[in-house]
Amino acid sequence: MARIGVISISDGRDYVHQGIAEHIKVNEDRLVRSLSVAGHDVVAGSRQVSDNGLAVSVSREVAAAGVDLTILHYAVWAFPHFTMLAAAATPSPLVLVSTIDPVQPGLVGMLAAGGALDQIGRGARPAVGRHRRPRPDQRDRSARDRGVSRGGVARLDLRQGWWPADGDEHRGGQY
Repeated sequence: MARIGVISISDGRDYVHQGIAEHIKVNEDRLVRSLSVAGHDVVAGSRQVSDNGLAVSVSREVAAAGVDLTILHYAVWAFPHFTMLAAAATPSPLVLVSTIDPVQPGLVGMLAAGGALDQIGRGARPAVGRHRRPRPDQRDRSARDRGVSRGGVARLDLRQGWWPADGDEHRGGQY
């Protein structure tokens, strides 16, 4: 399976980040666990990105691990410039993942980040939703069959649990 990096992006205001760090951690842990159960080798960033320096250093750390794909995870509102800095320090393809939570606007942060990446021509695939396990028959598929090939994402099939199928990225799905 693929080696996937996960970087959680937070709010850049210290007083806000302190109050939401646990929420981000809980959601990141679910995402990492779900990807691991699906058979992927997951490299999570050592810290949540809450300032410019961390955006660069955590992204470089994950990239240095030789990931095939980097997931930028949004469980809360996040300043788009953190995503821009992370993308500049990350050579792998990007997938933007957001939780759906009525209290924390992770989806809004992800959409802002996606818009910022669009402005500079750096492609990223969005995925939103709740965690779910992959079907048992999907756990044994190779990274190439699941859409991760040659260091890129050919297809992200959310119906299988993790990866937007062609044409589905605008609707989102579940992770």
